[in-house]
Amino acid sequence: MKKNLKARAHEKRKQAKALKDRRKKAQKAKAQNQRPAGPPQAEFPEVERTFWMLHGCNFLASDYTEGTWTPLFPEIYEGAEPTEETIASRLKKVAAPDELSPSERAVLGYALQPRQNHYAFKLNAERLVQATKGENHKVVACQPHQPVVWKMFHEEVIVKAVQRAGAG
Repeated sequence: MKKNLKARAHEKRKQAKALKDRRKKAQKAKAQNQRPAGPPQAEFPEVERTFWMLHGCNFLASDYTEGTWTPLFPEIYEGAEPTEETIASRLKKVAAPDELSPSERAVLGYALQPRQNHYAFKLNAERLVQATKGENHKVVACQPHQPVVWKMFHEEVIVKAVQRAGAG
């Protein structure tokens, strides 16, 4: 009888642990489903996302260390929005060589990032410009070859990609 009580107690503990594990798993799944996929559409419309994707590509395609500005999409600074076909064809040209340079790899990698990553770069650029320039930081952050934003893209994308490649 004593053996039977021990077996039942063990079984109850086992069932309680299984129930606790199922609850924890369900809570984790619920939390993941509730996370937003990115910023609200009204806060970061697709037109603005496209601008920041291309703006970032322009910085990454240019040579920061030499100070040579060679944007892939210069028309965005004149208010024009390239078509999807234009964007795709220019990005294909970057990807054409067999061996991609770190900046070419960075351009492609950045262009393919999800919406929330482009939004994060936008916010970070605006914050950095505001800290140095103050007024009109949102407008200044959108200017071509803006030094603070260029440095941010260089350090956050190119330098870190090279470091990862060296570590790997």
